[in-house]
Amino acid sequence: MWHFLHQSKSYFCELMNQQTRIEMLQSYLAEDPSDSFSRYALALELIKLSNLEGALDHMSFINQNDPSYLPNYYHYGKLLEELGRKSDALAIYQNGETLAKIQKNAHTLNELRGAREALEDL
Repeated sequence: MWHFLHQSKSYFCELMNQQTRIEMLQSYLAEDPSDSFSRYALALELIKLSNLEGALDHMSFINQNDPSYLPNYYHYGKLLEELGRKSDALAIYQNGETLAKIQKNAHTLNELRGAREALEDL
């Protein structure tokens, strides 16, 4: 019984921490709607809550308004895959690969290439 109560308390604390993080990120965006880092972090929090459409709105905004924000590409592509939008995900991965080459970011380039190749094999 104690184990169950402890797990429930841990889950509740995590949920509360997540809500606090979301509220904090939303306040940052209220101050600066063009803050790609806060918008990206908020999208990742929304994904954890299965709010895929909310996350999609934020990632799409970043892609349109700050296309040089490289961290967005991998998770944006994965989200599009999750939503069954394979051709859109492939395009995001390819655009991210191009940007990673320009930014000389080999690690991200390899992640994006791997994601694209795995999706192409499906």
